[in-house]
Amino acid sequence: MSTSVAYLVGIGVSRREVGGVLTRYPEILGMRVGRVIKPFVSILKVWVFQGLWISLQQVRSMVVECPQILALNLDIMRLSIDYFQMEMQRPLDDLAAFPAFFTYGLESTIKPRQDCKKERSDESDSEYEEDSDDEYV
Repeated sequence: MSTSVAYLVGIGVSRREVGGVLTRYPEILGMRVGRVIKPFVSILKVWVFQGLWISLQQVRSMVVECPQILALNLDIMRLSIDYFQMEMQRPLDDLAAFPAFFTYGLESTIKPRQDCKKERSDESDSEYEEDSDDEYV
């Protein structure tokens, strides 16, 4: 068994789930555990214990669902988490349920979509106000 697979099993990924992880992200077999995977998981664990993140079980589920997150830059990931909470005002449980969020560019994809969503929301709010004013005139 490769050291990458052994490490995944060691953090709670079941042997059954490992097959799916490898199917979705075979590059994990070439990743160096000590230089890539272990530091990534260690930082996520620190975030869990600092209350900045979700449970370790959710982290494991995220790795199973979207193993590509193991190759992401943690500083950029942290910016995405902050944006998700502060600007999008969404709970971290939502982020845990959709780990692929981290694979989208914050500046190139997420922020423009969020801006568009806000504009649409503002437009529909103003249309509602205009309609409700007409009813009472």
